[in-house]
Amino acid sequence: MELMNVLAFLAVVCALVAGGFLIRIAIELRARGLDAHPVKVRWMLFSYLNEYRRVTAEETGRAGPLYSVCSIAGALAALFLIAAILVAVL
Repeated sequence: MELMNVLAFLAVVCALVAGGFLIRIAIELRARGLDAHPVKVRWMLFSYLNEYRRVTAEETGRAGPLYSVCSIAGALAALFLIAAILVAVL
């Protein structure tokens, strides 16, 4: 496989992992009594992520574990996508 295809595949996998964890974050917010719906994750992803970080920081003093995994997976997805585009162009 070409390098571009591998990088694009890794970007898609990381984006799916981030999406899965965002759905889990929405479920955790609902369990805490906040208005969050797993179907709306697509439109409310940054607000759900910030709300989860705020709520877990109030409870434990640190951001919850889902926040870190979701943030890292999203950043890696963006990084792999940019790398795939650069490899395709260059």
